[in-house]
Amino acid sequence: MTRLFRLGFLLMGLASAAPAQHLTDSLRLRYDRETIFLHNTRAYFKNYRTYPIGFSGLGMRREFEASPQGLVEFEKFRRNRSTGRILSLLGAATVFVVPQVLLNPGTTRASANTAFYVLLGGLGISFGGNVLVQKSYNQLQHAVWLRNRDVLIYDGPPPVR
Repeated sequence: MTRLFRLGFLLMGLASAAPAQHLTDSLRLRYDRETIFLHNTRAYFKNYRTYPIGFSGLGMRREFEASPQGLVEFEKFRRNRSTGRILSLLGAATVFVVPQVLLNPGTTRASANTAFYVLLGGLGISFGGNVLVQKSYNQLQHAVWLRNRDVLIYDGPPPVR
């Protein structure tokens, strides 16, 4: 009787392990094929291939159609990165323009003081733009995390929230 009991437990264990193994393999396959990983600030991996993020993130936008929350965070990334880059370029432009004003032989002391303050302001704007660009990459990381979560949890299109 105990042999029959042990045999029954063994068969139940084998029968219950098969669906779990299939589920694990299926999830691993989906994880490998569907999730994306950031390679650097210019590219990402999906299904063992490298894709460009594209100018202003346009090359990656289609990946976020499966995740409404990820898409919102991705749009924040695009907006902040663009704004930060523009601010950085404006700040860098002042660094190149102000010395030209100072080197002009007709520069008075008052205009030199003004140029100095414009230079400091330009450096501050450039620094602020760089901080905004760095913040945008954190938003991109969060957007990718949300997208991967939604792709793995929901089989079909994600539910409307």
